Amino acid sequence: MKNRNDNGETMQQEITHIIPISVANFWETCFFSSAYTKAEHLEGLSCSEFSILEEYSGPPDHKRVLFSVPPLNVPSSIQKIVGNRIGYTEHGTFDPIKKQYHFSLTPTVLTKKISIKGYYTAERVDDTHTKRTCFLETSVSIFGVGKKIEGVIAQSNADVQKKTAEFAALWIARSR
Repeated sequence: MKNRNDNGETMQQEITHIIPISVANFWETCFFSSAYTKAEHLEGLSCSEFSILEEYSGPPDHKRVLFSVPPLNVPSSIQKIVGNRIGYTEHGTFDPIKKQYHFSLTPTVLTKKISIKGYYTAERVDDTHTKRTCFLETSVSIFGVGKKIEGVIAQSNADVQKKTAEFAALWIARSR
């Protein structure tokens, strides 16, 4: 995982994991499978709520809007600001030319103060493994605690990426 904060403006992350599936099957088997996406959020991430609000999958486009409420793991000083429950709405679109899934996450709290967006790529490692990389940009505009909240979001994202990679491996093993 690489983290960097460019001139105090935006926290940028690059998180890579190896997934035990061919790149040819990665997008359809994991990423664009409604059953996988639901299981990933409810089982793999232990979200208390999850729903697919909109979904369109068909060549050449894949678009979706998801809502989830993950477990909240933030310091009490941050919880005083954001509350004890945060949900996210994900708006995502797959670019079939670049083979990238671009997304934005809108939290249920401080929506005008927190910006989270990014994209996923999948590259071939070998016939049975794919390198999945998440590029994420986070910006929090709250005087005095913005950078601390960015750090919490960055750590949370790293944890989510690790859990989803582990869940993908389990899902793929169960599917064989």
